[in-house]
Amino acid sequence: MQQILGLDVGGANIKAADSAGRSISIPFALWKTPLQLSQCISERVLETFDLDPFHRSSKNQDRTLCAIALTMTGELCDCFATKLDGVKSIINSVCNCFPTQQVFIYSTDGDFLSPESATCSPKKVAASNWHALAKYCTQLVDLPGNNPQDYAMLIDIGSTSTDIIPLNADHILALGKTDTTRIANHELVYTGALRSPVCAVSDRVVFRGSEVSLAHEFFATMQDVYVVKEWLPEDDRFCETADGRPATIQNAKRRLARMLCAELNEIEDNELINIAGQLITQQLSMIQSAVAYQELRFGKPASQWIVSGSGGFLIEQLAIETGGKISVVHLNEVLGEELSSSGPAYAVAKLLESHRNSSPMTCTQ
Repeated sequence: MQQILGLDVGGANIKAADSAGRSISIPFALWKTPLQLSQCISERVLETFDLDPFHRSSKNQDRTLCAIALTMTGELCDCFATKLDGVKSIINSVCNCFPTQQVFIYSTDGDFLSPESATCSPKKVAASNWHALAKYCTQLVDLPGNNPQDYAMLIDIGSTSTDIIPLNADHILALGKTDTTRIANHELVYTGALRSPVCAVSDRVVFRGSEVSLAHEFFATMQDVYVVKEWLPEDDRFCETADGRPATIQNAKRRLARMLCAELNEIEDNELINIAGQLITQQLSMIQSAVAYQELRFGKPASQWIVSGSGGFLIEQLAIETGGKISVVHLNEVLGEELSSSGPAYAVAKLLESHRNSSPMTCTQ
């Protein structure tokens, strides 16, 4: 069976999905070990999807890989001196794992570039995964028509950042295309449900009747907040936490207490839960401000929200705080939980499949 494989290479995770609907999300700290990206793809992705891209085995002739559709955000990692260096490094790593002529990189122009062309136009392919997901949603979800004032809003809350993308049935209506212009237009909010440091969400909380400062240290993340509140399950195998200890409730409480320079025996559970609630309110306020900015731009609220990402559970609370009148489409209900968590990877696979079906497969040179 021929396959199109979508890859979304981020700074903290590699997400892969094929056009048949299989997917995997692999924690990978790109900023720590960028030179091991090829090895991780070879060992984890190829094995999971049972691929033999260079036909090294004669036993499995049905492991034919049709094409690789690549999108990325990992070029922003500070292990790279520039985003151009990051784009080149990621593309080279992927091309080490697959024949170069089978690799197609998604562009924010909505087309696919060859590796050579992509490295010559890095701004078009850097941080392109949001555009791929939004474009696929125009095909997947019933959206408003092209009246300029009618729009839906894709809200993708990931582990690190949140995309706020206005769109309709025909167009992606975002004003920005790069991370910088999207931040300037409130279409990218750099806060997420897992990796965002607590001190980046708020520097103050009310504690024992007084407003106090939190430690400006990487002691805890928002994952700890949501584990303490039991909005996220604990995971004793996940150790990519602030202190390297597992993401259990007890460890999450310990890390959150440290934001007040406290040990667990110095602070009550109900106090930690209260602080967690305050931090959630602050994070939701950041996202709500970006939503309100889009509403001001269009002169009215979106007709619906399309929700995706590992932090999608936050949207129900956000909808309540906006009056609960917004129609919400959850991609995890449309695609399934596992596939939705690798949404941009699946999106680029399906977009490339659609492109191949509608025209002969050529790269933009």
